Order: sequence, then structure tokens, then C-alpha cells
Amino acid sequence: MDENRCMQVTVSSLDKVFPKEGPTLFQSSYKMMKNEIFHFQVACKAQHLTQMLYADIISDLGDKVSIRTVECIPARYAVNPNSDDYIIKGHGNDETYPDLLRPTMQGDEIFVPEQWFTFWVTVDGTKENLPVGEHNIKIHIYNKIEPRRWFFYDQTSIFNLTVIDDELPKHDVTYTRWMHYDCICDKHNVEPFTDDFYKITAKYVESAVNHGMNMLYTPLVTPSLDTRIGTYRRTVQLVKVEKIADGDYKFDFSEVKKFMEFAASLGIEKYELSHLASQWGARCTPKVVATVNGKEERIFGWDNPISDPEYAVFLNQMLAEFRLFLIENNYLDKVYFHISDEPQPDALPNFKVVWDIVSKHFPEARFMDALSHSDFYDAGYITHPVVGLEVYDNFPTKWVYYCGCMCKDYVTNCHFAMPSQRNRILGFQMFRNGSTGFLQWAVNYYHATDSRYKIDPYFVSDAGGALEAGDSYVVYPADNGVYESLRHEVFFDAFQDYSACMLLAKYIGKDAVIDMLDDYGVKKGYYTYPHSAEWHMNLKLKIYERIEQEKNK
Repeated sequence: MDENRCMQVTVSSLDKVFPKEGPTLFQSSYKMMKNEIFHFQVACKAQHLTQMLYADIISDLGDKVSIRTVECIPARYAVNPNSDDYIIKGHGNDETYPDLLRPTMQGDEIFVPEQWFTFWVTVDGTKENLPVGEHNIKIHIYNKIEPRRWFFYDQTSIFNLTVIDDELPKHDVTYTRWMHYDCICDKHNVEPFTDDFYKITAKYVESAVNHGMNMLYTPLVTPSLDTRIGTYRRTVQLVKVEKIADGDYKFDFSEVKKFMEFAASLGIEKYELSHLASQWGARCTPKVVATVNGKEERIFGWDNPISDPEYAVFLNQMLAEFRLFLIENNYLDKVYFHISDEPQPDALPNFKVVWDIVSKHFPEARFMDALSHSDFYDAGYITHPVVGLEVYDNFPTKWVYYCGCMCKDYVTNCHFAMPSQRNRILGFQMFRNGSTGFLQWAVNYYHATDSRYKIDPYFVSDAGGALEAGDSYVVYPADNGVYESLRHEVFFDAFQDYSACMLLAKYIGKDAVIDMLDDYGVKKGYYTYPHSAEWHMNLKLKIYERIEQEKNK
């Protein structure tokens, strides 16, 4: 048998290991809190085709350590031509990027000759605290084959992890990422709000909650989001409506109650209600279906202007009853209203039509909408403006968001082509700026833009070529649930960084932590910070060292 030269190294979770270039951020030790989640990677390379591989974990931490493989996903459109230069150098459009985290297929993994293959290792202290002290985690990669027939691989890597005797507090950010329920139905062949729907949707919600989310998009009516004008997405409407006659409607909120209770059982604490006007201008009504003379019909949609008097009658009746429902079920202080996503200033009159109606029934209503202009806030129509990071300096608010086109001025985002540190910097920045809310538009948008057609996220990562790869989803549909992405795991690390700042603030005060972040280069706003994964990991260690010092005084 020819010599089969092998390489195996431990790598930071902030590295994106490409098959040809290999790892750059080597790491063999770190620290974590006893209730934290920590990730590292093991990168492997063999000279020849190497088959029938296994991956074993040898550690006193037992089943608190798990392992997955990192798979590359195609990206036709990965880099926006208007992007700044903090992207993964040497990689652009029409390439593959490491992103999918797949459960290991023990005995069925294969190393392609002279290409790096990466495993993602997770240490999880969230379900039960980890034992304090030092722990060696050995990752043994090997195959069980007849060496005269196949190439032999047998390598062990060791990672030293120190568990600190303290716990991260729960973050206090209101965080939502929109769930697209029609995409769940399409990918898993279930009907909305059936038992099978709730069974599979639980996997999506659990994934989101496990990654820091505590607010859930709640479709009272079918969301008027990312839909080409004149077309309609699959009906996912919780409120059951019966139209008795023009100006007379009957409502059933039983499915809303079931949905909210379902979400709460999985850890959701707040609910953002689906938009009550069309996207980007509030010009039309959302899609609403009702039972009319015993048959289900669409009664509102693109052919109804937002000023349609009948829609006002409908909305007044629905909201009057909805308020009673919320009070009776103790949800009144847990809901937030949407009117229209990203409206332009000329939409103010349309916006006001809906605002007037909602405010009449909910004078205490909390209104949240993604904005790039302050007009709606200045007019008093938005209580919780969610501002895009690229315009934050012009309109600084407590709640922020990012989406696909935000790739300039070094703002954080989770695109395939962005370094993982650019994804993770959000946590330090939110604490530095006193931000209390974060929104992103897609857990699982498995459509081409404007919902023109369905896509397979394993092969189409850019919403049909219109959005930078990684913008439209952070999880992949699996047979009985979801597979995570590398980006989703790194994003949650940002929240753990935020929680670490919260813990340090308990000892030295929030202002002192902000000063520390400022001294280390995290400046006010969302634009200025060191572009370095090594810097980021060192800052986290400095925060932990300071916590230990203060605790031991």
C-alpha cells in the first residue's frame, strides 16, 4: 500500500475551512462558563481517497460533547459588488462555502484526496452545568478496513477546555427572526396547523429558541411578505373568519390560542403579529380568507386598497374581539403589532389608515416595523422602530436589523462570504450601543425572491440569484426536523458574548464594560471594530479573566 500521508488539526469555530485552502485559525485550548455552549472544529486531510470513516469523542464530559460534519453549499451570488472589503478573500460568486452542519454518518464518511474535511464539535452546558475545571476532549477519526484494499486513517486530536465556575445570565435582548410557515409546509408536505404541522414546526422553533430567539412571528392572517404584486403565497392564517354579509364577520381565535400556547411551551415569550398592510408601502390589504356561504374564499388582497372601507370594517371587528381574546388569555402585554415592512416616507398616509384603527382598539399598542427613515417614528406611528444597521448613525434606535443588501461600512451580517467574526461581532456591538431588540427576516425562506418559485436550500442559497447567499435562511430542512448552519451557531455565540458582558457588568457596572469594549476597539455604532477573529477570541478571554478577578476579590 502506498503511504497515505494524513493531517488533522483543531481549529477555531470562527474559521471557515475551505476544502482546498484549509484552516488558518488553529486553536487547541479555550475557556467557557459551565452553562455555556462552546464550539471548535477538527480539520482533516488525507493524500488518497479515504473511506468508511468514524468519528469518536473521548472525554469525561460524556454526551455533553457532540460532533457533526461541515458541508459546503453552492453560492451563485455570494458577494455583492457594492460590498466593502471585509469578506473572505479569494472567494466570490459561483463557488461553494462551508455552512451545513450534518450529523455524522458513522462508518460512511469519506475524505476526498488532498482536500480538507472538517468536523464541528459542540460542548453544551445549557441542559446541565458542566463540571468546573480542565477537560481534555479527544477526537479520534479512523476507519475500520482491510489495509491491503483501502487507505488507512487513524488520527487523534486533543482540545483542552477549561470550565469556569460561573454562569452566563440569560440575555435581555428581544430577538426575532421570521419563520416562514408556508415553506415548512412545502418542504415537509404538511398542511398548516395540523398535528403534523405542529410536530415539524416545533423543530424549527426549538432551533430558533436554542439560538437565542424569544419572539415569534404569529400569522393572524397570511403574511404580506416577499410576495410579487398580484400573486399570493400559500394561506397560513390563524384567525378563522366567516363572512356573514358585507360589514358583518364572525371570528374564531381558537387556533391563535393553540399556536401561542405551542410557542410558549417551547420557550417563546413574545409574539409579533403579522403585518396588517402590504409590504414596502402599505398600499394594499394583506391576503385574508373567509368562509363565505360555506366555501373558503379570499376576501381581501392585492385588489383591495388599504383605504377600502370594507377592510376598515373587517379590521375594526376583528381587533375588537382580538383584544378581548388577549385579555382573557393573558397575552395583552406580550404582543407587538406590525403595519408594513420597510415603508418609504410617501407611505405615511397609507400607514396611518391602519395605525388609526389599531390604536383605537389598542391605545397601549407597541408598534414595531423595520425602517430606514425616521418619518414614521417622528409622526408617532412606531413605538419600537427597528432600524437597518447601514443607516444607524442617521437614526439610532434601541432595536436594529440587517438584511441582504447590508454589506457596506463593515456592518455585521451572516452571508456565506463574510468571515464568521463579522457575524459574531453583533453581540459586543449590541451591548456597546445599549440595543435591546434585534430582527432578521428569515429563519427558513425557501423561495426565490418575491416567492416566485420554491427552491432547494441545499443547492440554491441566494433566493434564486437575487440575495447574497446566506441571507434567506439559517437552517436546512431535514427529514424529521432541521440541520443547523455554521452561521446559526456563530450567531448564537454573539448572544453568549453579550451575556458575558452582562455578567461582567454585574461586577464592575455597565459603563465600565462599555469603556472596556471601547478601549478594545468596539466603537459606538455598528461600523467600527477590529476585523480579526484572534482579537475577538482574546477579548472574550479578557472578559472572563476580569470576571474571575472580580469574583475572587
